[in-house]
Amino acid sequence: MCGVASAGKLLVRPHTLIPEQTKESPEKAEISLLLRLTDGTSLTERVSVGADGVTLTGEGTGAVLAEFPVFLTDGETQTEIRAEENRVTVSYRGWKAVWSSDGTIRDTGETYANRNGLYRRFVAEGKERVRLRIGIFR
Repeated sequence: MCGVASAGKLLVRPHTLIPEQTKESPEKAEISLLLRLTDGTSLTERVSVGADGVTLTGEGTGAVLAEFPVFLTDGETQTEIRAEENRVTVSYRGWKAVWSSDGTIRDTGETYANRNGLYRRFVAEGKERVRLRIGIFR
C-alpha cells in the first residue's frame, strides 16, 4: 500500500479512488490508480505483475511511502532477515523473498500476527516517488 506522509504518519484513506488505466499481456498485467486523499492531496499508485515479480510505484507530493510486511516466523521456523538501506532479503525454507526500492527502506520495529505467523512492518520512502520491487526465488 502506498501513501503520502503527513506529520510523520502515512495517509492512505482515499476520499476518491479512480482507476486510470489497465494493461494486460501474456507477460505482464498492470493497473494504475489515482487516490484523492482526505487532506486534499493525491497519489498515483501503479502495480505491475509479471514473471519477474511485482512492482509497486507511488507518486505524490512530498514524502511517498510504501508499507510492506516481512515474514518473521510461522511458529515453527524462524526466517533469516537481511536488511540494507534499499533492500530486504528474507530466507525461509529454501526460498528467498527480496524487496528492493529506489528509496530508503526502514524497519518500523512493529510486529503483527495473523493465522500464518508473525510479520514485521517495513516502509520504503522516497521524495515524491517510491518504487518497490518484490521477487520470490528458490
